[in-house]
Amino acid sequence: MPNFEVLEHERAVVRCAARAACNRWGIKVANFDYPEDWEPKVERPLDGLVATSGPTIAVEHTRYQSFVGEIDDTMMLRSTLIGFVQRLSGTLPVPGHYDLDVAPGAIAGHGRADLSPLEAWIREHAPTLSLGRAPDHFVEGGPPELPFAVKLYRWAPRGTREGTLDLMRGLDMEQLPARSLEQARETLAKKLPKLEEHRPTGGRTLLVFEEPGFQLVNTTAATDAVRGALSAAPGLPVPDAIVLVYTNGERWRVEWIKDGYDWYPTTRSKGSR
Repeated sequence: MPNFEVLEHERAVVRCAARAACNRWGIKVANFDYPEDWEPKVERPLDGLVATSGPTIAVEHTRYQSFVGEIDDTMMLRSTLIGFVQRLSGTLPVPGHYDLDVAPGAIAGHGRADLSPLEAWIREHAPTLSLGRAPDHFVEGGPPELPFAVKLYRWAPRGTREGTLDLMRGLDMEQLPARSLEQARETLAKKLPKLEEHRPTGGRTLLVFEEPGFQLVNTTAATDAVRGALSAAPGLPVPDAIVLVYTNGERWRVEWIKDGYDWYPTTRSKGSR
């Protein structure tokens, strides 16, 4: 997306999160302001400043990553394979549906690989796989001509997904909490000092994580990572609230990581852009 569209999207996420926070706190939004637009320019501008019927809210936005480099890796994965996967989806043997798993970092440097051997390999092996019965429900490695490894899984029928193929990221789930904690430490060290620097007098601070559909995120795991990272860095300023906004799909939703001293709040909010 052009930079303008990216900026407008980020501001929509800020507004969505701020409205959810105000609804939870029983106050009303009066105005949204964006310090990036101020003249003269301010150093390290905040992503949003929200005037309300109560305290002013300083808002900072960032995309949630489950491991260091997830965003770049996901973009590379999708740009290389999403068209290929969509073309094959719906044409594979039934019954069942399939996942094509690629490990993080595997695509790096291979964005222009010839995928025709991979198609032949998938079509050869798909009929031989069982329907979700381990260990015969997957095959790994890929064709020798392919410069990165893949896994192909076959699963039992589910709804209308017969013969479909989905692109997945293969990641050792036992390693994920440690990798998420590492990424959370990096993100919080970058974002929280700036957010606290712009805290309005008598106001509140809101850190907004965005989850655009990277498959590896759930609110409990994200809360564990963020809370662990803050516990390991007692010198970092702690925001008044932290939310996770899921923006994959038409209806966004806001889930709470932290509100005041309360971690893992149960209140969920439907997003309004």
